Amino acid sequence: MAIDNETAAPATPPAADEAPAFPDALDYPEPATPFDWRAALAGRWQRSKKLVRGWWLLATVVVLIGMAIMVGLGYWQMGRLYDRRHVNALIEQRRAQPPLTIVAANARALDPAETSDRQLTISGTWDYANEVLLRNQAYYGSTGYDLLTPLRIDGGDTAILVDRGWIPYDKATPADLANYRRGDRGTVTGYGHVATPPQNWGSMPAPPAVTAPAPPQDAYFTVDLAAIQRRMPYQLLPFWVQVGAPTGQATQALPIPDEDLTLDDGPHFGYMIQWWAFALILLVGYIAMATQDTSRWRRAQDGD
Repeated sequence: MAIDNETAAPATPPAADEAPAFPDALDYPEPATPFDWRAALAGRWQRSKKLVRGWWLLATVVVLIGMAIMVGLGYWQMGRLYDRRHVNALIEQRRAQPPLTIVAANARALDPAETSDRQLTISGTWDYANEVLLRNQAYYGSTGYDLLTPLRIDGGDTAILVDRGWIPYDKATPADLANYRRGDRGTVTGYGHVATPPQNWGSMPAPPAVTAPAPPQDAYFTVDLAAIQRRMPYQLLPFWVQVGAPTGQATQALPIPDEDLTLDDGPHFGYMIQWWAFALILLVGYIAMATQDTSRWRRAQDGD
């Protein structure tokens, strides 16, 4: 395409004394005023005085009562923590004693209090036909039973109840229980526990004593040796044994022994810190909310 040189006009440069024009949109804003934290704190201090006047006083009292309850719950958890540590220290002392071997000659003469939380060793014959189940037992979040099997002590007419471990709810049929048998004879090593009767948590009076044998049942909510004794053809010792897994060894074979019979602080320390943290959050949040500057928000609402 040809260009007509005669009709094309050259561009005219701006004059030397003429300043270039910039649009207003490119003007730089003025620098922002730095935040004055002293003035902000002074303002919150002035606004905090309203917390003890008018209806704010009622809100402040409610917040303080809530804080007092939370702090009290924290101290309650602290007391439970100290109690647990005290009990754990006593249990550790008992576990440090030499293991106690139970035989027919000393079984009936033993004081149940001397066997509590002490390592016991017993040999005898398993009575699988009279084993019972302990309900509502958990294993890594799964609920099931603990399998309690009588062990008839050699050379005598007494037996001791042995907690052999955990089984799931759906694996507690008679056919499943037959698969958990581990031979006719056994030697058990575990920690002794003194049976405590079930507690009556309600206000109703205790039921009258039952003289007739109770109907057979194979599942209990607690290790109630008095109730279990009524369905046994021999004498049970007034304490029972909990078998633990070998140290550092986990097993998935049912029944699963308790893998961790160690003593710890439980959840009480975490609960104590949690309640005190809730009290602090309530206090700080209430003061921050009540003393915030609402003048800008009000001016914006008035402008709208």
